[in-house]
Amino acid sequence: MIYVSVITAFLTGGFFSFVQFLIKRHDDEKNHTDEKEHLVEEALLAILHDKIYTVGTDIIRQGEISTSDMSNLEHLYEPYKALGGNGTCKKIMEKIDDLPIKTEDEEC
Repeated sequence: MIYVSVITAFLTGGFFSFVQFLIKRHDDEKNHTDEKEHLVEEALLAILHDKIYTVGTDIIRQGEISTSDMSNLEHLYEPYKALGGNGTCKKIMEKIDDLPIKTEDEEC
């Protein structure tokens, strides 16, 4: 009877150690995935910022904007803003909002 109790104790302890190992491994993988997702989000934010800044400053230099360029920039700016982008692109978009719109004949 004592042998059965000792063997059961070892097996139970081993089983729970194994379960604890699996839980820790799962948590480590989740933390690694969360870290990667954060880096991807930061990279996306940087790419959006670069595109808005580059295209936006070129358009500001031109002094006018086409409706298609305005639509394109708005599609870039909305996710940028939602991801927590800084005020640099906001200032660019505000300057662009003040620009005259090219007429359809001038867009071609």
